[in-house]
Amino acid sequence: MANIDEELRLASEATDAIATKPREILEILRKAAFMAQVQQTTMMLSSEPAINKARRKAAIALANLIPALEANRETPTRMKKAKVALDKWIMQIKVARP
Repeated sequence: MANIDEELRLASEATDAIATKPREILEILRKAAFMAQVQQTTMMLSSEPAINKARRKAAIALANLIPALEANRETPTRMKKAKVALDKWIMQIKVARP
């Protein structure tokens, strides 16, 4: 399990990566997707359902975007959905941060 600062850093990097674009960002997106999945799974019983929901949505959005980027078939819709999901995740991380 990562600490909240590491989670925030990876979510922010993923957001920045989507803004800059494709091939170079795959590793960052994979790490962020993995972080979202792991944190959501390990923190499922926490008293913070909003952050878990944001993690789940970010993981799903990234899971849809990454294969599209790998196949060079990213679409503005997939990019926007991932960006929105990451922004919500970041917002919830900041709220949960001590």
